[in-house]
Amino acid sequence: MRKATKIVIAWLGVVAGITGLEHGYKDKRTALTILSILAMILLLASSLTAILLDDGGAPYLFTTPRGEQVEIYGGDGPYQFDNTYKAIAFRSFDWANLAVVLPLFIAGLWLYRRSKLSGELLLAALFTYLAYIYLIGVIGNAFNALFLVWTALFSIGVFSLCLMLTQMDFAALPAKLAGNFPRKAVAVYVLGLGLLLLVVQPTSFDGFYSAKKSIKTTLS
Repeated sequence: MRKATKIVIAWLGVVAGITGLEHGYKDKRTALTILSILAMILLLASSLTAILLDDGGAPYLFTTPRGEQVEIYGGDGPYQFDNTYKAIAFRSFDWANLAVVLPLFIAGLWLYRRSKLSGELLLAALFTYLAYIYLIGVIGNAFNALFLVWTALFSIGVFSLCLMLTQMDFAALPAKLAGNFPRKAVAVYVLGLGLLLLVVQPTSFDGFYSAKKSIKTTLS
């Protein structure tokens, strides 16, 4: 565990060094390009590893020190010590990374290198995704062989998002979005989502909340 901690600290130093543009890198664009490529490589390696090693699990019940029973995913894959709900969720993330996130990263980086606002916004969204999803993985999942990779992805997401936000010209955003921003589509989506939440009865979420109650690791 001490070795893992040292590796994490060293990695955070590397990422912080990449973002320290005044001390070795030409500009923020270069740093964000490097971090985006690192993110894509790690995301590809992490997702492929998890998918290839997953054996479908072998669920079993585990009684926590608090006396609660939790269904553990089991099997021999990287999610073998996670509860079934979380293991299935992260299996979904792995497939989504390959099918959606990686292609978006490629498109976002291509647009960003051509100084397109859409590239900046897309990369900012993807860095937010990395920070959010892999924070959950690092602190919420049972420790597994992908821990260091997830920590790297989380740190890239946080540092890169901060770096992207510092270079974006927020004062100019309204003017840039004035002609092309799909206001009607966004308004319809938000209103539709709000109406859906009003219409759906709370009892419809019983199954969801009962599943959420089982979101515990073997440390719970």
